[in-house]
Amino acid sequence: METQAHALSESGKVYIDWGEPTLGAFKNAPFYVRSTSNVDVELWLNVANWTPAGIEDYIGISWGYNGTVFNPQQELLVTVSLEVSSSREFISYFVENNVIAFVSI
Repeated sequence: METQAHALSESGKVYIDWGEPTLGAFKNAPFYVRSTSNVDVELWLNVANWTPAGIEDYIGISWGYNGTVFNPQQELLVTVSLEVSSSREFISYFVENNVIAFVSI
C-alpha cells in the first residue's frame, strides 16, 4: 500500500496527526491509498493497543471501507474519522489518567 497526505512508515502503517482534538470534536483525515498487490484484497481498519487502557470508550476512530474489495493497482481516496466524547465521564478519565496527547498509528 502507498499513501499520500500523511506519513507512511516502512512497515506500511499510516501515521495521522490529529492535532489537538477538543472535547466533542469530530475530525476527518482524508488520504489516498494505492494497492501494490497483484491480487484483490479486502480493506479493513483495525485500531488496537489503546493507551491508556479504556480510552477507546471515549474516542472513536472509523471509516466506511471495511469489506471493500481493493483491486491490483487501484487508487482510492479514503477518509478516517476521529470522534472525541464530551461527556463528564471522559473529562474525569482524561484528568485521572493524565492524558496529554492523541496519536494514531
